Amino acid sequence: MLPRSKGPVAEWVFKDSILPMLTWDSLQNSLVTCERTISILRAHELLSPNVIRFSQWMKAGEYGVFQSKRVDKSDVVISISPSTSHAELLMACRLIFDEEHVYPLTIEVDGVGTIVSDQGEFLVEDLVWLRVSVLDTFNLSIGTQSDVWLPFTLSGHSQSDIYVRNSDRLAEALLQVQRETGFDLEEGAESQYSVIVGFRLDNVRYFDGSVADVS
Repeated sequence: MLPRSKGPVAEWVFKDSILPMLTWDSLQNSLVTCERTISILRAHELLSPNVIRFSQWMKAGEYGVFQSKRVDKSDVVISISPSTSHAELLMACRLIFDEEHVYPLTIEVDGVGTIVSDQGEFLVEDLVWLRVSVLDTFNLSIGTQSDVWLPFTLSGHSQSDIYVRNSDRLAEALLQVQRETGFDLEEGAESQYSVIVGFRLDNVRYFDGSVADVS
């Protein structure tokens, strides 16, 4: 597992249409998209969320996104569990929106996911995380801090068994997210730790084909 401070092992960014204004309807649609995406990731045991974080606040209202003003407001962190309903989350967000009339440009969802190995299944933090961000377009990002989706570890050691046991789950989930949201996958996403090939990952390699140590 790579610490979040070092950046993601890989990140897929899906883009939707331009968001004209920061309104409650827009925020509600963002939360619905989060819920739909989480349900897919949870079904593949990639993300069981425990925290949702709202940050980068701007004044909501009738003006376009670029005409809105930044608001000096701390992150709002809400603990969630499998029993937390979508209605409860909407209510908490609606209270903030109505009382302060502010809009979070970034929504992040963190939690735990399952790694499958020949020794069993293990829950780990930050296996997969989710972020929704808004500026000129609506962006949905799915990232991972793990190298289990790679044929070799970040330090270049073969791990074909764990790769085979895990990589299909992530690829299938990402494909399902794209199909159900209808968003376009941003091409050319880069990471210093892996090479993104569609919804799969390969290791960074030297010109002779040998695997680089990027740990």
